[in-house]
Amino acid sequence: QAQGAGLLAYPEELDRCLEEVFAALPDMRVSIKTRIGKNDPAEWGRLLAIYGKYPVSELIVHPRVQKEFYRGAVHRDAFELALARRREPPVYNGDLFTVAEAEDFCRQYPQVRAVMLGRGLVADPALGRRLRGGAAASRQELEAFHHRLLADYRRRLSGDTPVLHRMRE
Repeated sequence: QAQGAGLLAYPEELDRCLEEVFAALPDMRVSIKTRIGKNDPAEWGRLLAIYGKYPVSELIVHPRVQKEFYRGAVHRDAFELALARRREPPVYNGDLFTVAEAEDFCRQYPQVRAVMLGRGLVADPALGRRLRGGAAASRQELEAFHHRLLADYRRRLSGDTPVLHRMRE
């Protein structure tokens, strides 16, 4: 259970782990992608303080707790706390599915230099291109993307049920 976002429930262990990583790799740039906690957004302040102890080259914040999975609204206030506390602005990761949503986010947070589109790109494989003023995906591009995604999920996941679940996400 203490792996991935599950480790967020054990801040002391997370701190020790990061201490070991940065001691072992003093010259390596290390980025961290994190949720804001395991069960409660109130966990974020403590986690953010731990990340602040280390020379993290890039902090990617998905402003939800693990138990929320991808449901409900993101906690923008948690992202704003990271903006206020970190010398370098964090990367935002959460619920940017359309050009309008991404542009609105960038207008609201002009100091942010990068966002992760993640599921937005799965929903619209041309989202990055459209953000640069390009065309929407053609029917052929969408079909090719769908077939590649399905084949990749079938290769990586075990059984039809997990594949179907992923495709429905």
